[in-house]
Amino acid sequence: MFSEIYSFRDGVPDILIKAVKRLKSSSPKMRPRINPLLKCPLFKNNKLIKSLQELDDFSTALQEEKIYFLQNLSEPVTKGFYGKPILVYKLLPLLLSSLKIILQNQNFMTQENNRREVMAILPLLFLIIEKSPQDKAFFDNNIAPILTQLFTVNDRGVRGALLTRVSLLMPYFDKSFINNSIFEPICSGFTDSSAALRELTLKSALPLLQYLNVTSLDKLARYLIRLQSDSEASIRTNSMIFIGKSVPFLTSDKCQKILLAAFFRGMKDQFTPCRIASLKTVLECHEYFTIEELAQKLLPALIPFCIDPDPTVRAESMKVVDFFMQKLKKGYDAMNQNSSIEEEKDFGYFSGITSYFSSDKQDIKQTLSVDSDALPNFTHNPPSTASNQQKIPYNQYPSSKDNGWDESQWKEEDDNDLFSDDPSDKQYDPPSNVQNDPFASDPFASGSFASDPFASIGLNKNQKKPTRLVIQKKQGTKVTSASLAERKAEYERKKAARSQFKPVKKLNTINDGWDDF
Repeated sequence: MFSEIYSFRDGVPDILIKAVKRLKSSSPKMRPRINPLLKCPLFKNNKLIKSLQELDDFSTALQEEKIYFLQNLSEPVTKGFYGKPILVYKLLPLLLSSLKIILQNQNFMTQENNRREVMAILPLLFLIIEKSPQDKAFFDNNIAPILTQLFTVNDRGVRGALLTRVSLLMPYFDKSFINNSIFEPICSGFTDSSAALRELTLKSALPLLQYLNVTSLDKLARYLIRLQSDSEASIRTNSMIFIGKSVPFLTSDKCQKILLAAFFRGMKDQFTPCRIASLKTVLECHEYFTIEELAQKLLPALIPFCIDPDPTVRAESMKVVDFFMQKLKKGYDAMNQNSSIEEEKDFGYFSGITSYFSSDKQDIKQTLSVDSDALPNFTHNPPSTASNQQKIPYNQYPSSKDNGWDESQWKEEDDNDLFSDDPSDKQYDPPSNVQNDPFASDPFASGSFASDPFASIGLNKNQKKPTRLVIQKKQGTKVTSASLAERKAEYERKKAARSQFKPVKKLNTINDGWDDF
């Protein structure tokens, strides 16, 4: 302020340069006296000196004079006209003492002059705290109790003044003090009839988020849901933005309950900025949505707004849908990768079983290869008999006609005569040439159906079982039946021929379980 009237030299006004030199003299007689020095125009018209004199008389001044003085003091304090010593040790004590006198009785706030004085003191109080940060102990002992009383004052002007500087006060408050003393009075502004105060309360609650506990956050979430149905479109829009800012501080369960529901309500709003704010909020909070919520709930709700009548909403909706589709694609790839890993694990389990059985097969092959030397050689000729000493190939065996017999000579009624009453004789008589058949011991040959109970498995039901042949003897061109003595002789001859065959050694096979059936 001095620079507007007087020029300075080395920080000293020109009008005081001579006086400053005399004040530095070593002789006391050469130094200027105080009374003549105070008559200098610089001190006589100085606003700082006048304001300091008014501060000295502040406690004895009239209330109207106090209000006028405080209202005109904001500009000098803002511009740094007063130094820190004046602010902290002279002005701040006067302000706190005035507030204590007014707040000691709630009825004092009903008086208009007291209300005006409080409204003039609050801006100065916040300026002093901002310009000259206070010690934590001093703040807790002198300023915090007064602020607690001010938050409970039922006056919109006082509450509005406090809400505008909440962010300045938060570093001085601990978490318990905020949740127990300040949060409840602040939340009362959410239900105020004044739309301006509701919106101001919403904006001022944002710095409180990092200090609130779980109970306070749940209560704040309920207020936010209520504000989404507010009559003011700006409040609905700001509440959606606030929900997006509060999501990092909410629990996972509360976040899933609030975020999707708030987004759906915001997108149904007819106010275009509210829908845009909802789209931006859901995009910022994409990390809190699961893949299932994204595919089943979020994208089906977003896609219809890609054809919204408003072009801004359409553009923002398409941007959000594209982003979420990319996120969904990443989730899809991750699910496929996990599925392939699980399939590899399952395949490894079954491949172990397969390798187990394959090893068993190899063991079986090794066993068969080891025991192959003990197996009979089916390629050699049958043992020689007295009647046949020559090796005859199988395909050159003589037929029954060459032996003088014809199967057509046997009749079915001769079957009973073929066998005697002796049980040892009740056996099937193969043809005479069977003795030279190397496959006579085959269990699946035609002659084994009578002794093998499972020989009929796999046969066609309509297929007839082999029957015994009735042999008839030829005499010239007339066919006559052989006598009983001739048939018995033939039977004995065949029986003697069968007895000469040695039993074939059984294969060394491994029990595969089928023999149990």
